[in-house]
Amino acid sequence: MPVKTRISWNTYINKRKQANKICTQKKKKWLSNKIIKIGENHRRNETKKFFEGIQNFKQQVTLPIICKDVEDNVISQRDLILASWKDYFCKILNTSEAIDIQNIIKECTNNQPQIPLPSYNEICSIINKLEQNKAAGCCCCCLFPL
Repeated sequence: MPVKTRISWNTYINKRKQANKICTQKKKKWLSNKIIKIGENHRRNETKKFFEGIQNFKQQVTLPIICKDVEDNVISQRDLILASWKDYFCKILNTSEAIDIQNIIKECTNNQPQIPLPSYNEICSIINKLEQNKAAGCCCCCLFPL
């Protein structure tokens, strides 16, 4: 059996990092090739293969980011997707009419009914119903037993 020394441990860690790096590179390359094939199927109007490819991605844990541009071409690069969304929202928000934000806020607040604040007794009863030594919304604890 090999003896655990600092040198052997460091070589193990370095080899593990290299292996993980190679695996992630191969996975990214495979994923990008898969997305390119799906885009080609869409361009060729092969709808069955296109939707089968998308369905295969839905069954996996990591989902690709796919978007259409103005000419109905499938985009899979993040930079191009962000640029297309930026252009889309710039078109929508830069309207010819001047929008008065203050009037919109006043209309929204006037139409909604006012909710009364809870009383002191209601707050005390809610606090007493909580489990002791448990923070609400904590990841590791459950407020109500299942």
